[in-house]
Amino acid sequence: WYYNSNKLSAIGNQVNDDHYYGPWLFFHENQEKSAVGSYSKEGFKIGEWKYYYENGVLRREEWYNDKGEFVAPAKYYHANGAPSVLVPYQDDEIHGHVVYYYGCG
Repeated sequence: WYYNSNKLSAIGNQVNDDHYYGPWLFFHENQEKSAVGSYSKEGFKIGEWKYYYENGVLRREEWYNDKGEFVAPAKYYHANGAPSVLVPYQDDEIHGHVVYYYGCG
């Protein structure tokens, strides 16, 4: 997949416009990695997914079961790489206290 500028947008397998499957790698238009993860045969996000800022710094980490539901704490980061938010997901619901961090960590 490519942007209109002919720069690479994503690498992965697609059944139709709404159905991705297997491992995927997405890119920002500046060609920095945007997201990495896998889809199930049914088209749900599964396992670990990582998302990145345009500068290549990790933006967030999320974990999904085979139904595309959150199954572990999601971790969010500031653009400088410092922790931003920790969301304790369990069975696709927030379970416990959400923790926020200042940009300095």
